[in-house]
Amino acid sequence: MRKKETVAAVCIVALCIAAACGFYFYRHIQTQQQTDAHNAKLAQITTPGPGEDILIDDTE
Repeated sequence: MRKKETVAAVCIVALCIAAACGFYFYRHIQTQQQTDAHNAKLAQITTPGPGEDILIDDTE
């Protein structure tokens, strides 16, 4: 009976570790996708296309 309890405890700990790792990688991937989307949007806004004029607003 003692061996079954030990095996069950080890399985529960392993599942908890696996769940924590899965959550960590899920958040990492989600953050990376948000960063990529933000950088793509920023690149569209700040990068002029070929042949486009650039207007520099110099108030000094």
